[in-house]
Amino acid sequence: MRLPSSDTDLTEAVAPLVSSPDTYPIDTLAPEGASLTSSKGPATSASLATLDWESWTNIKAGINRLSDSRTTTIARILLDYLAYCIAAAPLCAICTSLSTFLGALVLALIREPYATYGGTIIGAGATGGALLSVAPTTIAWAYNRLETAYERKYKIYVPQESLPRYLRRHLKDGEPQLAHRYRSAVFKWCGFVAVPVCGIAGPAIGVLILNTCGVAQGVLSLVHGATCGGAGLCVIAVIAVIAKSVDHVTGCCSDYDD
Repeated sequence: MRLPSSDTDLTEAVAPLVSSPDTYPIDTLAPEGASLTSSKGPATSASLATLDWESWTNIKAGINRLSDSRTTTIARILLDYLAYCIAAAPLCAICTSLSTFLGALVLALIREPYATYGGTIIGAGATGGALLSVAPTTIAWAYNRLETAYERKYKIYVPQESLPRYLRRHLKDGEPQLAHRYRSAVFKWCGFVAVPVCGIAGPAIGVLILNTCGVAQGVLSLVHGATCGGAGLCVIAVIAVIAKSVDHVTGCCSDYDD
């Protein structure tokens, strides 16, 4: 074994190994996560707070848009329903007042109070008919909305070739048209039900309303209103039967002439 003979040999003998920590700078020995955390800690907290605020702002904006769209949809549905009722109420009021007028005209020849309070009964028929028209109108409107949603979901359309030519011209880019298979039948039956309901019960309900308001002075009763409405419907039915019979006889005569 040779002992070191000089300082140089001593220095070489105590030289650090390559794997020794003394061969690396001090800053490289620090963990990377610690330096990053210490340098970026405050910035990361601020950025997280900013991201949280932006996320909440976006969520709140989405909720507002959803509520606005839901409010718009509800308002559109209500306006559609009101349009149906506003269109049907005057029509039922006119028809019921005409029926009541015919009934009052016939009953005035028989007994009172139809001759004296004929105008009041006609007004009662118009009032009650307009109010009672809400029921069949609601049924028809609700069915139309449900059928439209159902056929739109399951894509039940009318074949393009079966549509009239003028409808095919107005369709945008060949947009299909919903079939509405049973809408016309439901609307027709609602009209059939509305005739006796508005024609008979309409004047009775109208008399009740006018008595409450003090217009009829308590002389008229529900029976008077219903009787007048029923008589008017009977007159209209007789007129319809006579008109249909005349049309049938006229058609038969024209066939014989040919």
